[in-house]
Amino acid sequence: MSLIFQEALVALIVAACAFFAFWRLASLRVRLRALDVLAGVAPLRDALWVRTLRERTLAKQTGCGGCPAATPGVPGGASRNQTSGTARR
Repeated sequence: MSLIFQEALVALIVAACAFFAFWRLASLRVRLRALDVLAGVAPLRDALWVRTLRERTLAKQTGCGGCPAATPGVPGGASRNQTSGTARR
């Protein structure tokens, strides 16, 4: 019985990691599509976590990330990764 439990636990952990990797690498459009599919399943239709996840995903939809409007602004407009332009020591 212990071996079956271990295999089930490992399968659950692998599935959770695969879902997490999919979620982090997926675009916003794919994430919203996946949430629409989840909302179509009867037991998950009224689930609070699906609704909350959808709201959080929609809140991130500000642009493609390539334009200045999509990136959070830094006071002064300079990127934190820019150097001062002086020579290295």
